[in-house]
Amino acid sequence: TEQRVEELAQAQARTEERLTRLEAAVERLAEAQARTEEAVSQLFRQVGHLANLMGADLEVDAEELLLYVMEQKGYRSLGPAYPILVDGEIDVALPVESPQGERLWALVEAKARVRQKELGRWAKRLKDAEFLRRLAEARIEKPYLPYIFGLRIYPQVIAAAEKAGIGVLDFRGERVEATPLS
Repeated sequence: TEQRVEELAQAQARTEERLTRLEAAVERLAEAQARTEEAVSQLFRQVGHLANLMGADLEVDAEELLLYVMEQKGYRSLGPAYPILVDGEIDVALPVESPQGERLWALVEAKARVRQKELGRWAKRLKDAEFLRRLAEARIEKPYLPYIFGLRIYPQVIAAAEKAGIGVLDFRGERVEATPLS
């Protein structure tokens, strides 16, 4: 029995040693997990920053192209172009005067890619009574020249935009003329 007690004591010592090593390994894993979580969090922040930069860049391109197109069509800018937050953001709002002297607002939704889905959402917003009421509250009053801008315009968007009266802008210029929305 003394030998058995000694064997059990040695087994207990080995078990405690393994448990100590296991605790140390778990602690190292927890530290590595914390570092991984911090790295992932930092990546999320960087990706978010890049997305914001890309979005802002897209909006600047949309604004510059809109100003050029308006000038080519004989419209006169009545103020600076700017984004507006009303029930979501309008990327570019520009007060203009037509060659006939009518005051309008050119409104642009800017997207990297314009598919029918994006065009449909924009068309739906332009018909939404609450959205239009909020625009009016922000002193953005009808008539509107609605546009959608994209770096990549999918072919089926052109016909759908013509039907909806929404102008289409891309790096080549105005692909579809906007119909004033009163």
